[in-house]
Amino acid sequence: GRPGGPELARLPQGLPPGRQYRGPADSGYAREPVAYTQAPIATGALTPSQSLVQSAFAKLQMRDLSGSLFDMSRAIDADRGNSQAWSGRAFLLNRAKDYQAAISDANQALQLDPDNAQALRERGYAQYQVGNYQAALADLDKAVALDPKNAMAYYYRAQVYEKLGRAQDAVGDYTTAAALDPGMRMLVQEALARLKATTAAQPVKPVKN
Repeated sequence: GRPGGPELARLPQGLPPGRQYRGPADSGYAREPVAYTQAPIATGALTPSQSLVQSAFAKLQMRDLSGSLFDMSRAIDADRGNSQAWSGRAFLLNRAKDYQAAISDANQALQLDPDNAQALRERGYAQYQVGNYQAALADLDKAVALDPKNAMAYYYRAQVYEKLGRAQDAVGDYTTAAALDPGMRMLVQEALARLKATTAAQPVKPVKN
């Protein structure tokens, strides 16, 4: 079975698809933004798999990460061709800090739909977490190109740029993330202050790919 991991902070009711949020400092994800990335589902009758995806995100809103993972896994079992279910579980696995499993699920999602921006974002974030910075950058570049108004993609990529010593690029992406999602401004201000302190102590030169 999948690990449940720490619970998430409660999400705002009625949060629109694609909106970013961050839980309070005691949520188990202190200093880490979390993206609510449920893709909108067309109106009309839902397939069993789509209904389970919706149930998974409803449980996430109730701070039930393990229950959300369970329902998302059931959604995959109901329709292994549902790319949104695979990328949705990759998102949840990243929240549970099971990064290798998140990469595996994102790979499945991208085999089904190479333009699944959520899968690219979540695989990029997982690659960053396990230290594969160039692979993370490649995924996040594609995610930004596919979904240029998603603040989380820029925030993730800024973190990668920091690790690569590309301070100016990191500043640009952090700034864009805050402009797209004002709720991330505090996180971005802290990141920019950290970058400023780091570059003041030891100038960082851009790393050429």
